[in-house]
Amino acid sequence: MRCALLGLPATALILTAVSAAPALAEPPAPPSTATARQELATLTVAAPHSMDGYARDKFDIWSSQPDGCTTRQTVLARDGKDVQDKPGSCQPSSGS
Repeated sequence: MRCALLGLPATALILTAVSAAPALAEPPAPPSTATARQELATLTVAAPHSMDGYARDKFDIWSSQPDGCTTRQTVLARDGKDVQDKPGSCQPSSGS
């Protein structure tokens, strides 16, 4: 019984790793103009605040992916149209 209980966490870890593959679904379609306007009208715009103390380098917003590209570069290549990278890099050089 003890071996079975010890095996459960290992099995859970393996199943989590296998199921953590990247999603290949297409992004959702944008909302209609009427829906977008209605939702935007409900937003509250706050007054601008001081940027004192803010440092962009404190935030790793474009984390690296297993292939060495950043999340931003991966999404641009996935969702863009006719995206071409600079030779030998993941940095897009053209496309829309």
